Amino acid sequence: MSLKVPYLSSLYFMDVMKVGLLEGAALCLFKNNYTPVGVTILIDLVECDFDGYSRINLTGWPAATLDGNNKASTELAFKTFTMTGITTPNDVYGIFVLDGLGNLLYAERNPGGPVTMNTNGQTYSYKPVFTDRSEF
Repeated sequence: MSLKVPYLSSLYFMDVMKVGLLEGAALCLFKNNYTPVGVTILIDLVECDFDGYSRINLTGWPAATLDGNNKASTELAFKTFTMTGITTPNDVYGIFVLDGLGNLLYAERNPGGPVTMNTNGQTYSYKPVFTDRSEF
């Protein structure tokens, strides 16, 4: 026998995860040249510290939906980080999300390469999306 999770159950699981893990999670940026893999742990990621940087609290996740491949997901509007000085520039290699207890939920490398944050007023935006399957 092999286990099969019905598509509607995937939606249910996503909504439970949304309430239990994603609501109130923190969106963070990492500055080291690292590509997240299946065994990534929090210490693999060096958090940004450019002027004005702070984690963004993620709230208001909508109900999960299924895409054309029956992959369940939920997403928020774009979130924006803004540099407020020029003292501490960083190269932003990607994002990571922590739950309310500080556990790493997921990480993603910027597919376009690092973005150098070195100008007052410069922004970095990311659209938080959570799916029921790893993208590795």
